[in-house]
Amino acid sequence: MTNTHTFRPIGRISKWLINWSIASIALTVIYVVSAFILLYLFVDVYHAPNSFTFWVAQVMLVIHIVSGIMTLFWFYRANKNIHAFGAKEVTSPAMSVIWWFIPIAFFWKPYSVAQQIWKASNPEVKLIEGTESRKVPESNIVRVWWILGILAILLRVLADVLFIPAFGQSLFTPHYVEEPNVLYKGFPILIMDIPAIISTVYFIRMIKKVSEWQGHKAGAKS
Repeated sequence: MTNTHTFRPIGRISKWLINWSIASIALTVIYVVSAFILLYLFVDVYHAPNSFTFWVAQVMLVIHIVSGIMTLFWFYRANKNIHAFGAKEVTSPAMSVIWWFIPIAFFWKPYSVAQQIWKASNPEVKLIEGTESRKVPESNIVRVWWILGILAILLRVLADVLFIPAFGQSLFTPHYVEEPNVLYKGFPILIMDIPAIISTVYFIRMIKKVSEWQGHKAGAKS
């Protein structure tokens, strides 16, 4: 069957995605620091519309939405490129996006796609038969990115179930400020983003390396 996929550089979308990911990390750190300050000093206005933390959270939401859209586009283009290199028995470009929205499957399918992209993009992997990349060991960078990302989601769910009701009460009831367990109540909420930050760092490393590899591989192929 003739290969109908054509290579298109992903350097530009990778650069944009890296910049937005860095902005996400920076804002998350600012959010956590400001939330701790408000927890100690201004508990009753922590979620008030005029609080600094509130507006940081709104900007973070916008960045996460835009980054999510760019991530899907990046996966589509990067996956299409490995098909252009001659990779076979790998996920299709369309499914590399669709898997993110299928319940249960989204816990491992996007990870599998990322590993396929990583291995098939490596310039040292010569895709003669098209399946040579299947013998390449999986990337630890991709693995850490995905595991910590899933952990961040699970921590968020756990916090919603176990901590947020009590935390919310402490936030909106000023006399809770003087209780010694306020930090204990708020601590799980404010540190749950740590795995997400580390995961984002590894995500940046992944897309940067794949973009570099695909550029080199396309040059060598031409």
